[in-house]
Amino acid sequence: MYARLLMLLPLFGLVAPAGAAAPPDKKSARTSPALQAPESVLRIRDILLSPDPTKGFKSPVNSKKSRLGWEWLAEAHGVSADGRIDRQLFKGPQSLFNRLDRDSSGAITRDDFDWSDDAPFVKQLDIVTRFFRRMNTDGDGELTEKAWADAFKRMAGGKGSMTPEDLRRALFPAAPARAAPSKNAGMPSRYTLLMGVLSGELGSLSAGPDPGAAAPDFTLSTPDARRTITLSSFKGKQPVVLIFGNFT
Repeated sequence: MYARLLMLLPLFGLVAPAGAAAPPDKKSARTSPALQAPESVLRIRDILLSPDPTKGFKSPVNSKKSRLGWEWLAEAHGVSADGRIDRQLFKGPQSLFNRLDRDSSGAITRDDFDWSDDAPFVKQLDIVTRFFRRMNTDGDGELTEKAWADAFKRMAGGKGSMTPEDLRRALFPAAPARAAPSKNAGMPSRYTLLMGVLSGELGSLSAGPDPGAAAPDFTLSTPDARRTITLSSFKGKQPVVLIFGNFT
């Protein structure tokens, strides 16, 4: 089955033939004709060819879409996508500027909207969260002066002072000894992921609307199955909020 699918992928421009040039970089890939294939084909490609099929490539399928992202904000302030919005140029309140300027550089840039695992802000937040949880033993989400002092005593081991090694051990305690798990232990296989896509359990084979596009009309039964509700019946009457949860 894999062999048949791999034979079809070159037809969509998703697998380069032998001797082809290296794949385009992330920036140029956004406008590459090869990425105009259906999302379902891109997802199948990711499952079959990605080193880690649970994460996939950095393709449009695995990228979050938002109508109010960096491009929208930059355009609203008259700056280029590679530009910066200084404090004086920002049109919103100061409190909002401080929240958007995540690296406290004094300007909002594309990097402030980067929530990938490689983003400096995300890495810093991970370390801070570890530190906070170790100190906030009662789990109330706040650190009092007493909780800070108690945490210092625990981490210093009663020495009255603390070294960088003491802090490292406190933040990253040794895990219990156990057999080393395999690289993909507990993760679904490529076959399971592929069958999930084809059966509709891991998303639809049809691409959904982009942010800002009109929602497709649909009719669904109520939880008690006594009546149906059609989205278009609310048009012009009242706002509608659709919430799609992940319950897997």
